[in-house]
Amino acid sequence: MTAYKKTILFSTFLILNWLTISVGNPAEQKKQFYFMGGGGEPIGETTIFDGEIKRVGSFLKNSDWDATVSFNGGHAKTQELLKSKMVKARDAGPFIEKNYNALMDEVIAKLESGELKSGDQLMIAIDTHGAIRSNGKDAEKTHRVALSNSEAKELTNLSGASTVNLDKLDKIVDLASKNNVKLAVADLSCYSGNLLNIKNDKVCMISASGPEQYSYGSGSLNLGFINFSPAITFSAKFFDSLKMGKNLEDLFLSARSNSGDTPDFPMINTNAGLAINDLIYKMITPYLNYNDQKASNFGAQYVRTGDKFEEQVCKIDNNHQQLLDLLKQYENLSGVTDEVNRNTNEFKGLRNALDNYRSYQKQYEDSLRGKFVAEKEIKNMFEQHFPNDKKAWSSYSPLDFLTIDVDSSIKRYEELAERDKNSKYIAGMWDSTVSQLKKQKEIAAYVKENLSDLAKGLLKAQVEAYGKSGVTKSLASKVSQEAKKVFNTLYKSIKQPASNPCRDFVL
Repeated sequence: MTAYKKTILFSTFLILNWLTISVGNPAEQKKQFYFMGGGGEPIGETTIFDGEIKRVGSFLKNSDWDATVSFNGGHAKTQELLKSKMVKARDAGPFIEKNYNALMDEVIAKLESGELKSGDQLMIAIDTHGAIRSNGKDAEKTHRVALSNSEAKELTNLSGASTVNLDKLDKIVDLASKNNVKLAVADLSCYSGNLLNIKNDKVCMISASGPEQYSYGSGSLNLGFINFSPAITFSAKFFDSLKMGKNLEDLFLSARSNSGDTPDFPMINTNAGLAINDLIYKMITPYLNYNDQKASNFGAQYVRTGDKFEEQVCKIDNNHQQLLDLLKQYENLSGVTDEVNRNTNEFKGLRNALDNYRSYQKQYEDSLRGKFVAEKEIKNMFEQHFPNDKKAWSSYSPLDFLTIDVDSSIKRYEELAERDKNSKYIAGMWDSTVSQLKKQKEIAAYVKENLSDLAKGLLKAQVEAYGKSGVTKSLASKVSQEAKKVFNTLYKSIKQPASNPCRDFVL
């Protein structure tokens, strides 16, 4: 070989080596997955999140992602499942506050130090019970989720469970955006739409529900409110779809459209997703409320007194008509009419589901009107027969005097008065309390004796209506099922940029 040819070959080698260093070897791209959750569950061997462990474990087993898992704690079979399915993952211990904060700080440190750099991928998935967002000046930006080694006694505020808020994600999102790290955050808990309170168009954020809805796990729930088919919840479909080569936008849309009739509202922070949220989310939220053994969102949405009731019903009627008009408008824009594609007109399907729900609402509202008539009758008794005893009845609902039982309280305060009889001031305080309780007992006896048969019948009808309000669960499920079809149609119709952080996040 001539010196000239050797020089060319050597030069070519240097150029190729320089290009490799400059452009970077794709194999060197970091891909890190953090999977956390499984908290708030009752004592037992398993949790409702076991199905998700299997699904995520299957993805990790067949992928090149480096995984860290902080999940569960205290459920023997779930722990065994974690060991057998998460063999490639680093075990960061149970999902307790100390471990959660440590992992969040670890991610922050990686982003600040440049350990995670431009082009690297980071995915954080949180699958646990979630609480509705707090109110007031001290409210968290996102919401709280349940930690392990504690049991949620109810599913709105997670009373009984230890919780932590997800606000540290705000800093992680900001750092990833500034450093061009491809970040995806998936919050699969109840009320997880509050994740999207973090605003950033360079990071992909996905929730399993809206800010005011439950989400649904893939296991059987001991708390008793989930009895949907476990294989068709959004969480199950989302984790089932985790496959190498798939992007998160397609994965979200597929999971959302195939998640059956669970009355949730999964969200994504793409331009199209946010636009649809702005268009219909607030208007459709009331139709996702329902009553059953553990949930009472449907009944709780109505005011408790009659003076504001008709105003509320008027707002509900207006909301209903506005939503129907909006759907009709988009139906017309899409070129679908009642005369064409009768069996595939998703807009008509949703309108029908909304009308069926509203029809039941009207029946229930009639029963509430009857209750308010009875309340007014009792209040008139107070004002006519006990005008000088306002202190005894003004702080109570009129209907309380049909069920009030003060005998045990009277006995207790009489004993306290006897105990403290040597102290004129303290004994007098107890005696005053006893006098008011006895007056309340007198008022209650009068109300029960003099309440009209009409009022008694109206109250009975309202109790029966509430007892039958479990039908709202199937009505809400049908609304959700039809709304998911409309969501997909609207999503596809909204013009989007060629690129967005969820579409660009390829597993």
